[in-house]
Amino acid sequence: MSRLAKFFSELQRRSVIRAGIVHVLVFWLLVQVADVVLPYIGVVDEPVRWAVVAGIGLFPITLIIAWFFEHPWTKYTRGRLATDIIMIVLIAAGASTWVLRNLPQVVHTKTSIVVMPFAHSGDVTEESLSRALASEVNSLLMKSKSIDVIGFESAASPVLQGLEASAVAERLSVAHVLAGTIAAKGGSLRIDLQLFDRVGMTLWSYVIEDKLENLVSIQEDIAISIESLLGAGEDAIPVAEVAAARCWMPKDPAAIEKFYTARYFTELRTLTEDAQEKLRDAIRYYKELIADFPEFAEAYSGLAWAQLYQVTYDRQNAIPNAREEGTRLSQLALQYCPTLGEAMNLTPNQYDHPNRWISEHRQLTAFIDMEPQRGENYQRLAFHYRATGHFDRSLAIARSNYERNPLSVRSIREYASALQHYSLEESAAMRDLATELGYTGPNFARQLIPLDACDRQDLDCIVAALPGVFPPPFDYMLFEGWEEFFRQFYRTPANESEAAAAIDMALTKVREQGDFLNWFNGSACNYDHLTPLFFELIDYVKAENRYRQWFWANSWGADCGNVWADPRFRDYVEEFGFVEYWREVGWPEACRPEDDSFTCGAP
Repeated sequence: MSRLAKFFSELQRRSVIRAGIVHVLVFWLLVQVADVVLPYIGVVDEPVRWAVVAGIGLFPITLIIAWFFEHPWTKYTRGRLATDIIMIVLIAAGASTWVLRNLPQVVHTKTSIVVMPFAHSGDVTEESLSRALASEVNSLLMKSKSIDVIGFESAASPVLQGLEASAVAERLSVAHVLAGTIAAKGGSLRIDLQLFDRVGMTLWSYVIEDKLENLVSIQEDIAISIESLLGAGEDAIPVAEVAAARCWMPKDPAAIEKFYTARYFTELRTLTEDAQEKLRDAIRYYKELIADFPEFAEAYSGLAWAQLYQVTYDRQNAIPNAREEGTRLSQLALQYCPTLGEAMNLTPNQYDHPNRWISEHRQLTAFIDMEPQRGENYQRLAFHYRATGHFDRSLAIARSNYERNPLSVRSIREYASALQHYSLEESAAMRDLATELGYTGPNFARQLIPLDACDRQDLDCIVAALPGVFPPPFDYMLFEGWEEFFRQFYRTPANESEAAAAIDMALTKVREQGDFLNWFNGSACNYDHLTPLFFELIDYVKAENRYRQWFWANSWGADCGNVWADPRFRDYVEEFGFVEYWREVGWPEACRPEDDSFTCGAP
């Protein structure tokens, strides 16, 4: 019999294996009891984690005690004693390591939560306060980095309305759900809170009765209580510290109602008449708040953003200089609250740089750190990375934003756009999800799949697939005589004159209709004879002052090698500041440094 076999036989004889099994069973039972009982006395995850750690740490000691119980130390020779201890410790260490590596992820990471909008009577004021309370608690927890928090846009999704806490937790893949009810009457508030675990068990309940004027401190108290119950991650900033840095707000109940109602109305942002009217009401409320409270920073920034949104969602009532007025209002806001990120978004600040791309990158990364609850910043950064050739970074940012806000149409669409560079099928699936959640726009990724399958020279396939790319009601992008146009446009020219004619056709359509800019830009990358069109379109963009609308991401696709090889491409990259940006932020896959210069294309 080998020495190892003899050793395991001795383990069995000394009841070491039995002791190990009993140890595991006892600690498993203790963990189960702790998991069920402790929440009822207000203690949630941390003791359970420590019980698991203690069970693992004491396991080797249990084995050692079992081994030496029948044989006193005096009967051992030094060599035998040392050999046995080493073998036991190695086996125990191996077992403990395996257990640690295979523990549920919650032991190693922060816990997660969704803060649901609070139920209310249906009154507009209570609805506004419900959303304000939940979104501000969400914001405090997200800024403190104590807990992984689902974005409020997803928490407020109609998809979750009426679901039990366990169903919400399952849909969002979170460990905890905070829900409750809110009632406001005569300047008083009653808030009933409940914290559920993923199976719907109530871990904590609490009733708050206070005055409306104390809503800000109520938000902070709730967030601090949740932080205390669920524990904070290693990189957390205490909620109390985050709360202390908040901007000043009036304690007047009527002003609080007006402010949160205006914020709620601003968030609606749709093209319906009701939403447009409420956006106008929000602008009026913000102006009244500024008149009554000249130091109310968030009223200034709220007005700035509401007027900017009006340009998109209620154009006929928008002021002509919304951007300039937004800058002025934001500068006023920052006088009273220098750390107000939403105001810094609209005004010159310390993150500005002469290079537009560097400035945008510095600002967006800073704003995400300051205001992690604002999904717009993640979406803008994801688009920024695509525009500068960093498709991998764009996908990572878009994915993290989607995971943080899995029921937000905006986060889903941005994730779909980032996926489109890698897989039209996956991108189309994400846009289908957005449609399920209420998005009514086109699914360009799905519509491009048949076209993508065509050989570039198969004009019959291309012409047949094009109508599917722009189906009704988006067929305005197709014009009279489109079939013959595209056959001439994509056909391999017999001479330089035909190539120039194809480019002139495209430029004429762009100038006449204003559309097709991105389509023709992408086409220039797909066909050698259309390469000059890329640079003609750049001149058009500059002449028409449409610089910010240019879809730069087409420049960095893998099929754009013909454009990269053109001598004019180097001037374009330098002119628009990409090289300086890449040297600071990092080089994209398409381009890389080469001595004091750069090169774009295959290595």
